[in-house]
Amino acid sequence: MDACPHCKSSWIGEPIPEEDQKLFNATHFKRMIGIEVRTLYDGVAVYQCPDCGKYSPVGDSKLEKSLFKALKEYMDEEISE
Repeated sequence: MDACPHCKSSWIGEPIPEEDQKLFNATHFKRMIGIEVRTLYDGVAVYQCPDCGKYSPVGDSKLEKSLFKALKEYMDEEISE
């Protein structure tokens, strides 16, 4: 994902120094905030936009959408998709 699905702001950040690009397998850092809830999943469960603050699933797979739903229930509040 290169942009927030809500506010459409770009999540493409600063360039990664050329000598480190192989380490990251990318040319630019990403700006989105990865939210990890270890009691639910060992890894990033959702992304949060640094500009609008809204949450998004990390992808479109069934697992990623179910993690997003579980996090909504876990937080006991509405997280807009």
